[in-house]
Amino acid sequence: MKALPHIKYSTFSEANLQILFTVAESAPSEIVRSNCTIALGDLAVRFPNLLEPWTEYIYARLRDPSVPVRKNAVLVISHLILNDMMKVSLSLSLCSSPSHHSVIFQSL
Repeated sequence: MKALPHIKYSTFSEANLQILFTVAESAPSEIVRSNCTIALGDLAVRFPNLLEPWTEYIYARLRDPSVPVRKNAVLVISHLILNDMMKVSLSLSLCSSPSHHSVIFQSL
């Protein structure tokens, strides 16, 4: 099995990031949106300064119509917050409906 090459900051451009967020928001498949959300969390750990301006778009995954995507978003965002990679946002207060509560508690 081949090891994947490491991505360098200089080779990962803002345009690629914008494409990834667009796919995470508008892909017809919930599996693709879930995987993009996880990938964004991985990129936030590797390139925190590059992803910091896009934080609100990461939080926007909490409002995805798909429960699995929201569940992955809760897991990714909580991991980033607990590791001091992201600050808590008021977007978490948007998770006030009972359906959002069940997603949060199921992911814990």
